Amino acid sequence: MRKPGCLDREAHMILSSRELALRLETADALNQVEFARAYNEFHRSSEGAYKKINTGHAVFVGVDSPLTQAFGLGLGGPVTDAELTELEEFFRQRGAPANVETSHLADMSLTRMFMDRGYRVSEYSDVLAKSLEERDSLGTSFGNDIREIGPEEADTFAAVVTEGFVEGGPIPASLADLLKVFFRQSNCACFGAFRGGKPAGGGAVFIKEGVALLAGASTLPSYRNLGVQTDLLKARIDFAARAGCDLAAVTTAPGSVSQRNTQKRGFNIVYSRTKYTLEW
Repeated sequence: MRKPGCLDREAHMILSSRELALRLETADALNQVEFARAYNEFHRSSEGAYKKINTGHAVFVGVDSPLTQAFGLGLGGPVTDAELTELEEFFRQRGAPANVETSHLADMSLTRMFMDRGYRVSEYSDVLAKSLEERDSLGTSFGNDIREIGPEEADTFAAVVTEGFVEGGPIPASLADLLKVFFRQSNCACFGAFRGGKPAGGGAVFIKEGVALLAGASTLPSYRNLGVQTDLLKARIDFAARAGCDLAAVTTAPGSVSQRNTQKRGFNIVYSRTKYTLEW
């Protein structure tokens, strides 16, 4: 029996299925749980919280954090009224809106419940995946120096990646803080890109349930179009394969440059997500 997420050798792509979505969404949800644990350790607090609900998890790491949300609901069948009420109370008690990232392969009853309860659509995204048995489609190296960085360099590369995201604008302290926690997660490997000995960009890979979740990657504006992202992608995928992962996944905005770049490197869209939000 084919393992969920394995390559279909006739179609040359990963086939979308609810089974695959459950695996990827579970990995993403558990990765958010790891972030909550790292958040508490980094800030020496107990504010970060998480709770398993239905087939997913709800996570809280601050009222305004983009990572305060739920993943993975409805992929094993219907979500009950009691379960959705439990999820809403988890966020309401902490003063945060209920944000629920929902795969389009989740049970349709969940979407109907969102509509009945007054949720609004706040975001779309696509999840792309690639079998790590097929790494030859990544292309040749562009000669950037890519290496895994240690905890002592985490703050430096949090600043580098943040600057790459904001592209010369003011750097929000909240984003830099988020990346500092990201790079300290127990299941995270962070990679730095260098040109001429100077930092040019960075990116992370999060290992969970045999899945390599690729995130937190950017390039400094002065080093764009030099293959930095391609070389970072290759290094992280090679690392994940050596760590025993059989599948890599990345989440992008639909039709974005990031999405096109990952598709060129052998990733294909396996499902889409909608974020539903309920504010009090």
